[in-house]
Amino acid sequence: MLGVIVPARNEEKNIANVITNLIECKIKKENIYVVNNQSSDRTAEIAEHMGVNIIFCDEIGYQASLKKGLNELKNKNYQKFLIIDGDNEI
Repeated sequence: MLGVIVPARNEEKNIANVITNLIECKIKKENIYVVNNQSSDRTAEIAEHMGVNIIFCDEIGYQASLKKGLNELKNKNYQKFLIIDGDNEI
């Protein structure tokens, strides 16, 4: 099973495109995890509205977001993972 981690901090302008691209690549919404890294904008709200999983990371930083996301996927028994930044397009 493939889980996708999307570390994101203040990506309200990009996050919908990233999630849409993942869905167009046949990734199921339940396998997409946006790791909201203390965003002060609507990043988490947009991701939640699109129906994907939101993980809140209290510690600021890319490494902290990755660690939080990887731990979550490990706890859910994912065997494979993919990391896509919150401002990338596929």
